[in-house]
Formats: sequence, structure tokens, C-alpha cells
Amino acid sequence: MKVIVVGAGVLGAGVARALAVAGADVELLDQRAAGTGTTATTFAWTNANRKHDPAYHRLNVAGMEEHAALDAQLPGPQSYFPSGALQWADAASEGWLASNVERLRSLDYPARWVQRAEAARIAGELRIPAAATSFAHFPDEGYVLPERLVANLLADAERHGAELFIGEVVAIEDNARAASVSTADGRTFTGDRVVLASGRWTERLAAGAGIELPMLTAADRGSPAVGLLGHVRAPEIDLRCVIHSPGLNLRPAADGGAVVQALDLNADVDPADPPTRTGPIAATITQRLADLLP
Repeated sequence: MKVIVVGAGVLGAGVARALAVAGADVELLDQRAAGTGTTATTFAWTNANRKHDPAYHRLNVAGMEEHAALDAQLPGPQSYFPSGALQWADAASEGWLASNVERLRSLDYPARWVQRAEAARIAGELRIPAAATSFAHFPDEGYVLPERLVANLLADAERHGAELFIGEVVAIEDNARAASVSTADGRTFTGDRVVLASGRWTERLAAGAGIELPMLTAADRGSPAVGLLGHVRAPEIDLRCVIHSPGLNLRPAADGGAVVQALDLNADVDPADPPTRTGPIAATITQRLADLLP
């Protein structure tokens, strides 16, 4: 069987690799470069922490286990880090954290309370604010370095015969006997099946093939579809796990830096006019980070 996979992010590369390992003839297409679309916007925290539907919670627990198994199978440098996660609360959020820890414990999900001194050791080189009142540790959680994971998946897919092509997909035709994908530069790829793993572009591409696939597509200010990440290159931070604090979330990056996230600021982000490194949102995130540094 020949399969065309559209989208070379984590999902597309993972599907292409699994199909190639199973013996399929695989062609993988991406409009720019592998991992530069939706995958580039993920905080990449591996967890089942805030998944309230029981089935969704179990799915995410299984995903955490699969990350560990997959990392052991793939070539290349380590991409999955079971570092654990630490969350602290202040007076305004301690009630929510307490109820969440209780809920997770009822599901046999590892969650424990720690004192300030132990929290400081778990976190690494961070200064925990005096306003922090309670600390929860989730030892089975961790994070992924998406750029490494995609590279490792692609290397293994290509080792099993898959091919990666760069080109913007403009049309998909699919019927019971064959499928084809056309790109903006005039190429046509034909096969038996097409897999769409194209992130936020999936609804439009599916519609072109006559398939209705509703997705959250709102791009207004405050839309939950907006997710802003900051990449801290300097200073280097001895960050030892995923951190969730009332004003800033952090995880280690590959180069000694960190990836940071301030969810409350997403409401001020316009996707059509992304914030700059010198604008007010960057200044706010920088100040919140500075408040946590020694």
C-alpha cells in the first residue's frame, strides 16, 4: 500500500514512521519544513494533569507511557525527558490546586505535596516567591523537545523507506480506488490513501476533498486557539523540571535556555500581528522571568 501523509509535524512524522515500519510505501509532504507548523507552537508538557474526562485522562496516561517506549526505539539524541513537574500556588490559586491534587489522587495519578525546601531542590536554579503558599509535585510528568522528536521520527521513517517532500498542498482527491495530492508547484502525488496531519490547516484541506471536519478556527483576540511561547536564550537556567507558577510556566530547552508561557497574556495576542521581542508582552514575560531568577 502507498500512503501520502500531509503534514510533517509530530503527528505526521509519527504516522509516516509507523506506516513505513509496517511496510507501507510512504511519501510525506509539508508546505515549509518538518516541525515548523502547529508542532512549533506546543509547550510540549507530557501529562494527564488537567484532563477531566476519564477517557481523555486515560488516553493521556497511555501517551506518557508511549513517549518513554518510543524514545527508546528511535535513533538520535534523547527527545523525551521524564523530569516530573512542579506547580506552586498563591493565596488566589491554592484552592484550585488542592482540588486538582485530590482529583488526581482519586484516579491513582502520582501527585504529592512537598514543602518549600524540597520544591526548591526539585525546581533547580529558581527563586520561589514568598507569596507561594503550597507546592505540588507530579513525578511522572515531563516534557519533549519537539524539534528533536520530529528529527528522530523522520530519520527512522526514512531509514524504512519513507520520503519527505516540501510543497504546499492545494488539492486532494480521494475515492475508493485511489487518492492523489496536488501541490502549488504543479506536482501530483498518487497513492492508495491520504492521511491529513496538517494541524490548523486540516479543515481547509479536508473540505477540498469533500470532507467536513469542524475545528476550532477562531482567531479573534482572546481565542483559546492562540498559544504564545517565549524562547529564552540567555541567561542559561539550571531548570530541572516543568514549572507551573501563577504568572509563568517554564520548561527546559535543548540549549540550556528555557521555553516560557504566560497563559493570561494570550488574550492580548492578535495572530495577524504577532508580538515582537521588544514589545510590551515580551517585556511582561521578561519581568516575570526575572522575578524567578536568583
